[in-house]
Amino acid sequence: VFHEGVPGHHLQVATATYRRDLLNKWRRNVCWTSGHGEGWALYAEKLMQELGYLADPGDHMGMLNMQRMRAARVVFDIGVHLELEIPERWGTGTWTPEAGYDFLKENLPISEGQLKFEFTRYLGWPGQAPSYKVGQRLWEQIRA
Repeated sequence: VFHEGVPGHHLQVATATYRRDLLNKWRRNVCWTSGHGEGWALYAEKLMQELGYLADPGDHMGMLNMQRMRAARVVFDIGVHLELEIPERWGTGTWTPEAGYDFLKENLPISEGQLKFEFTRYLGWPGQAPSYKVGQRLWEQIRA
């Protein structure tokens, strides 16, 4: 809820819309920087946890499950796109799209349809998965 809603993407887009007079047409309509937008949304999640809005164990588990998904995406993204060696605990050889798909299937409790979506998304958008956490860290540095 906090990632997609308030204070996540909903607040981010609403602020850009409200302050549109400060942005040129390209920035209003075309520009999307994953590290900025997804980083903000992750920062918003952590902020809401700090403020006590994830006190319910179910909400907290949901956040941890999403962190698990994002971590698996990073392993897939970096491993497959850089063709790195697969750590022994997950197999042998180098990461391939097929090995990455198997890794996601084994490590994410999601439907086959969602798995195919995740696979296609991160196979086709190199570097997007790690941009979430990099962006979050930058927002945290700004706050500090």
